[in-house]
Parts: sequence; C-alpha cells; structure tokens
Amino acid sequence: MATHMIDILIPTFNRADFLVKNIRKLDAMARFEGVSEKYRILVSDNHSTDSTREKLAELADLSLEIKVIWQPVNIGLEKNALAVLGASDAKYVIYLGDDDFLPDGYLSYIYGLVKSEDHLSLVVPGSSALKSDGSISPVRNETFQRRRYTEGFATTKTISHLGHQLSGLVLLRENLFEVYNKNPALGNLYPFIFFVTYNAMRGVSYYAPEYSVLVSQGNQKDWSYDESGLLTHIFRSYRIAFPDDVIRRTILCLIFVSKQAWRLRLGMNPKKSVVALCHIWADPSMWWGIKIGLLLQTPYLYVRALWRKLNRIAGRKGKSNVS
Repeated sequence: MATHMIDILIPTFNRADFLVKNIRKLDAMARFEGVSEKYRILVSDNHSTDSTREKLAELADLSLEIKVIWQPVNIGLEKNALAVLGASDAKYVIYLGDDDFLPDGYLSYIYGLVKSEDHLSLVVPGSSALKSDGSISPVRNETFQRRRYTEGFATTKTISHLGHQLSGLVLLRENLFEVYNKNPALGNLYPFIFFVTYNAMRGVSYYAPEYSVLVSQGNQKDWSYDESGLLTHIFRSYRIAFPDDVIRRTILCLIFVSKQAWRLRLGMNPKKSVVALCHIWADPSMWWGIKIGLLLQTPYLYVRALWRKLNRIAGRKGKSNVS
C-alpha cells in the first residue's frame, strides 16, 4: 500500500481551465491546512482534445504529488471514473469532478477522521450549486452539521441516495473496483451509488453537510438523461450491491425515487411519466420487484408533487395579497 493515505481522484474530459483551477485550489488548501504530504492527486484524462495536456505540464510547482493517466481513446464516463479508482493504491480516496470544488477545511477534516476513526468507510459532504454568474445556492439544507452512522442497512437507507453526486465522497477503497466489476452487464453511469451503498454496509459513515462542495452548474456534460432520468442506471448499482437480496435493493430503489421523484418526469403532463415507467420496464436488468413497486409508488408521488405545487401557488398568492 502506498505511503499516501488519501488519493483525490479526478476523472476529466475537455475542461482544461477548470481542471487546472481545481488542482491549484486543492494545492493551496493542502498547504494552508498542513496536509500536503497526506494527499496525492490522480487524474484520468479521457482523451481530451483541448489543452489539458499542455496546461497540466505547467503544474511543476505543486506541493501535492500529481499523477496523470492518459487514456489513448475516449473510454466513456463510467470507465474513466473507474480507471482512476483502479490506479489508486491508497487506503482512502476522494472523488472530485473536474469543475467542482472542495470547501476550505475539508482536507484537514477528512485526514483527522482517517486518523481517529478506526472503522471509517464513508464520508458524504454537503452540496451547493455554483452557478455561472458566481452565485451559490445550497442544495442540501440540513438542520445539522454532521452525523456519525454505524454500519448496516439502516445507514444505507438513510444516506445511500446521496451517492448520486460524486464530488467530495470519501471512500474506503479496498474491493470497490473489484466488486463493482463482477457483473459488467450491470455497468452504469452511477457507480458512486454502489460505492456509497457498499461502504455504508461495512463500516462507519459520516454525513457532514457543514462542508459543502461547490458543484458547477451550466457546464456542458458528455452525458445526458434518458427517458427514465437515468433511474435504470441507479437501480443497476443497487443490484450490484445486493445481487442476491431483491427486497433490500428494491427498498433502496424506491427510497431513491421518493427522494428524487423529478427523474420520473412528474408534471402536469403524465405522458412523460408513463414513458419513464415504460423505459424502466423494458430494461432487461430490471426485476419484477422494482417494476411493480414503481407502479404502486408513482400515483402517490404524482399526488404529492401536485399538492406541493398547489401549496407553492397558494403561498405566492398569500404573499401577494399581504403586500
């Protein structure tokens, strides 16, 4: 195992300016927080066609060690995210999007946890939207600063849905790559859902919304949502985590849909939701438990969405009348 205790994993593609800005910020944070020797940056470049190679070559004055993996062809989002994980030999890794930014104090906080928590397996940070005009909008509005969870399914039910956002996730690396790749047919764009689920089941987890990662909004992405809002991809990650336990993976899938019901295209036009459900039913990797569960769950979610919309309309009318 490498002497580096924590690797920061950055899969990247055609975002040279953001990537260099991010690495510079990480280096400055590590210097200020006195943890430069405890971190290493691993970058996997997915055959970028911009100036990524040239600009990375200019980073010769970093206090952090940096290693770059150059993909000879574009291998896709999922495989690139896995490639940088597979290249790590550190005990812990932190995933970071090339255009997302860790908050001040996070590196020293994580290192402190790694030293003090013998069975640490997972840390989930907070999240805020960094808009193109520079404004910041909190995404996870929790009423607490941090919470500690013991391993097990109760923890998985509580926090696994937060794995949809990769940036800032701290993971015990051992076996993640190998277990995820056991069934290539279940590969998907959300391996991080599996990573969070798997680690929540095997060790101590922390949810620390006080450390809010800035997630850039509006940048062009090299992926898009399908008719199901990529729910089929998320469901596959839960199936990888629980290949032989249909009840647990179905429960987790339905919890996720309840948390992010917008993926089912719930709106005034129900046709889009029908299309989403048909897309899920047509996927051969989906199982009967989730298919039936969604049929029973969707009407409730639809009524809930309409009720919330009516309350928002009523609230706006009330404020208008008062003014």
